[in-house]
Amino acid sequence: MLGKVIRQILARSPASVPEMDASTASAIERGNELAAAGDHPAAIACYDRLLALDPGSAVARNNRALSLMAMGEIRAAWADAEARLLLGGKTREFLSAAPIPRWQGEPLPAGPLLVLWEQGFGDIIQHLRFLPLAQARTGAVAFFCRPELAGLVTASFPDVEVIPADGRQPAWDRYAAFVPLLSLPHALGLDWATLPAAPYLLRHDPPPTVEPRVGIVWRSSAFDATRDCSLEDMLEFVGAGTPLASLQFGTTQAERSRLAEHRIVEAVGADFLQTARQMRTLAAVVSVDTSAAHLAAALGRPTLLLVSEPAAVRWMLGRTDSPWYPTLRILRKAAPEPWTVHAAAAAAALRSIAPPRVKLNLGSGPNPLPGYVNVDMSGAPDVKWNLEEFPWPWDADSVEEVRMSHVLEHLGASPLAFIGVMKELYRVCRDGARIHIRVPHPRHDFFLGDPTHVRPILPATLELFSLRRNREWAAAGVPNTPLARYHGVDFEIVDTQLVLDEPYRTQLREGTLTQEEALAAASRYNNVASEIKMTLRVVKASARADTG
Repeated sequence: MLGKVIRQILARSPASVPEMDASTASAIERGNELAAAGDHPAAIACYDRLLALDPGSAVARNNRALSLMAMGEIRAAWADAEARLLLGGKTREFLSAAPIPRWQGEPLPAGPLLVLWEQGFGDIIQHLRFLPLAQARTGAVAFFCRPELAGLVTASFPDVEVIPADGRQPAWDRYAAFVPLLSLPHALGLDWATLPAAPYLLRHDPPPTVEPRVGIVWRSSAFDATRDCSLEDMLEFVGAGTPLASLQFGTTQAERSRLAEHRIVEAVGADFLQTARQMRTLAAVVSVDTSAAHLAAALGRPTLLLVSEPAAVRWMLGRTDSPWYPTLRILRKAAPEPWTVHAAAAAAALRSIAPPRVKLNLGSGPNPLPGYVNVDMSGAPDVKWNLEEFPWPWDADSVEEVRMSHVLEHLGASPLAFIGVMKELYRVCRDGARIHIRVPHPRHDFFLGDPTHVRPILPATLELFSLRRNREWAAAGVPNTPLARYHGVDFEIVDTQLVLDEPYRTQLREGTLTQEEALAAASRYNNVASEIKMTLRVVKASARADTG
């Protein structure tokens, strides 16, 4: 349907769609049944037969447009879709009585083109991409827009005049012609080859800082409840180790409580512009078929769309991708299936569109780091997890950086538990990942006085997990335990620093104590160094090649 203002203009006209005879109605119904079953070629043949008998049947032509769209016959679909404007008597009346002509794609030297919004938010966002082409063709465009989208359109297309449709009618005499938004691709003569590519929204905004969060939307509007997914199913899809942001509009109190329980931030803005700017900071978005999916994909964000068959025809038949949005992937389920059946497929699809490059702050405590997945056993971290519980909730090769500040000395009271921590660090980290470790020096009161410190952590401890050092010891006959070779891991120490106590820190700074003297003193005496800072580099290629 057309926008609110058009409905107001048309309210004085009571005309309606002409009644069909029984045989035509039956044929239309048969075509609709075939389309609903996914047999669009048979549905098109049914509508073709009707149109051969009655070329003016707007219902048959409009329904054929939907099946043509599902088949990917985009130009023919756009042409037939013009019949949608004839389905209501008020719309027909308006089109014939509008005070300015309807635009058919011609240049407009006499004035701007007025584009009128229609359909739902998702349809509008999908078709905003055509505004710049219409402006290039006509010289100037004004968009009569739903107020909730006005800020987004203004920020995305600064050369387009945006008129919020807040109950007032546009000043018709300012414009040379008008066109409904969804008629733009037909009027412009486009096809798949000339379809404007996404992203096309907020391209003038500065690049965002992307956080390792995934946005989730589990419920669509009241238009079609079969599109919905439960919040619990959505949480199963994305996995326990993924920090999340809710982009769901209109959450219930129960849902808000569940979000808080899972430490999921709410990122829905007051309008589409604010929500879009939040989306740009997310690693990816997982959404059912609703306007949020269009918004995320139109911004160029990696988007996983969950659809329940029969899907909206814009997503076509059986495809896992979409020519409308290059960064969008589609996961389909049959209508009676529960969403949980597809949890593994959803997780795999999400990894394919947004390969995880996670940064972990393990044992974050009261010091969360921005840009990291903050992990602890208590408090309110992004992920609550016991690091001695294996496996950790992150995929293999998904982590690019780890920070562990005063954590490792608390882990692994038993050797097997400590080795398990090192093996999990190795599994989740990608080749070349850096692990920054900060521990108390074992000859300092900070370490000695805390009964929760279960083992000293020294560079010599971590060298046991270096494959290079294991080989050197084996060649030299040194009887150190080759834990790297035993457990299929490989870490290289790339930096070691001592944090000195006073007066040693001042003496080192003033040059009365050398670095070598400081290291020797720290190894012999207590309370010389309070901490050791070490950086490990994960080495995967050589470990995989090693067969000894």
